[in-house]
Amino acid sequence: MPLSFSDQEMLIRQSAKNNPAMPVEQILLARLLLHNSSRYVEKRNQLLKKYQLNDTLFMALVVLYCQPSYALQPSQLSEIFGYSKTNATRIADELVKRAWLARTEVQGDRRGFLLTLTPQGIQFLEQLLPNQWKQVEQLFSVLDEQEQQQLKKLLLKLLTSLENL
Repeated sequence: MPLSFSDQEMLIRQSAKNNPAMPVEQILLARLLLHNSSRYVEKRNQLLKKYQLNDTLFMALVVLYCQPSYALQPSQLSEIFGYSKTNATRIADELVKRAWLARTEVQGDRRGFLLTLTPQGIQFLEQLLPNQWKQVEQLFSVLDEQEQQQLKKLLLKLLTSLENL
């Protein structure tokens, strides 16, 4: 079982005693972000498990669902998630096997194809998404609207900082 955040904090603070230059509070913030992210994915995977899905497969379906024609090129899927083309192919293969995705030819390009959600894939997502949305609403219900906007602003600021490192 992973260490709780309080256990991680205790270890970091102990380590800081031997490393006075250690930016303890910033390290704790980074660990807290990672801990929250991991726990969120863990909770989402619990919901997805009954469908033999994981976060990776689910997010690929969601990205396709958000496309105007429910389709995109495999290279675009790879770019969106930063996956290798091999991994994107593996994901597509699994979703095709479940009949939620189809490979469709691109007109005028015999070698090109699109990954397209099937009607079964669309129906599956439209049944699953409300439960996912409920979980997200529950997660953020501990924050009022102003706190949610502040958190968004702060996280975007950190994302910009990461991009400039």
